[in-house]
Amino acid sequence: MNIDHLEAFMYVVQLKSIHKAADALFLSQPTVTARIKTLERELNTELFVRQGRGLLLTEHGREFIPYAEQIIQTYKEGKKIMKERAGHEEVVIGANTITSQYFIPFALPLWKQANPQLRFKFIAAPNDVLIEKLLQKQVDIAFIKDPNNEGLQKQQLLDNSVRLVAYPDHPCNMKKI
Repeated sequence: MNIDHLEAFMYVVQLKSIHKAADALFLSQPTVTARIKTLERELNTELFVRQGRGLLLTEHGREFIPYAEQIIQTYKEGKKIMKERAGHEEVVIGANTITSQYFIPFALPLWKQANPQLRFKFIAAPNDVLIEKLLQKQVDIAFIKDPNNEGLQKQQLLDNSVRLVAYPDHPCNMKKI
């Protein structure tokens, strides 16, 4: 049994939609559907009945919820204990495409050298995805273009604005551009 399948199941239960669960998990709809179908095969029972575009939880699905919750909770507790024993705290860093290509490869080795007790995990994604991951506490910090979300703390680190530059006597009059 795969923890990802159980988490997909619980997201579909809570959100009552494969589409909404896929969005919340940052997965495609077919991926979430495949995880549910795999779980159903492993359990040898239907967890949902499909009605048009909607889903209804079956009686077996309702009975399975507390077990899925318990397995997920136990897994999270075990993972937390293992991290503590390893003595390495994990810092999840997100960055948009440009930053992930040009800044992170330079900065990450320096951070690792300065903080050997930390484990770094890196996620590259568009700004809107990173904002959502920050709000869901799936990312600790993110390097993104100016977020318009009051729920986030922000600090300007880089001015990566692009400027048009030409030599002094260039025929292009820079003041007219």
